[in-house]
Amino acid sequence: GDPHFTTWKKEHFDFQGECDLVLIDNTSFKDGTGMTVHGRTKLHGTWSSFSGAAVKIGDDVLEIHGSDPAILNGKQFQVPDVEYGTEYAYPKSVGGYSLTVQLAGPHTRRHIIHFGNGEKMFINNFKDFVDFEVESPRAAEFAGSVGLLGSYNTGTKLARDGKTVIDDADEVVVVLADRRE
Repeated sequence: GDPHFTTWKKEHFDFQGECDLVLIDNTSFKDGTGMTVHGRTKLHGTWSSFSGAAVKIGDDVLEIHGSDPAILNGKQFQVPDVEYGTEYAYPKSVGGYSLTVQLAGPHTRRHIIHFGNGEKMFINNFKDFVDFEVESPRAAEFAGSVGLLGSYNTGTKLARDGKTVIDDADEVVVVLADRRE
């Protein structure tokens, strides 16, 4: 849940603030279906954490907000009681990709979108904290991605205008953040 970031090109930076962030935006994902991943940070005095994440693939939206039940396309989905460590398959997919959840402990859930070929997206939560990661991303799926994680193809960090290059990783958050009012 800590707002520590690693870009596609393995550059690390931190952000201690409160805002909505565009982590990935890829209009060409899955032959034009599109993918957008947003994260929401929340202040806790002098530090902040991720309090929520939303993944949109095509018309499907998965939202994870701390310890609340997952929301899939506007409807809450309570995970049934399953044994810790067991993966439960959701009855619906996200953008055509299977979705599972693993209960790792009494307050810990791991939502997994399975892209195939070893590629997975994890949205994890522990109590009110949320984190996000992509495992084994391949250019076939993620080429063209931009956002806070940088350009998948080049590692370049661009401002919202799509042209201004930002060299300082700490500056990229300020330029890309959607400030909440």
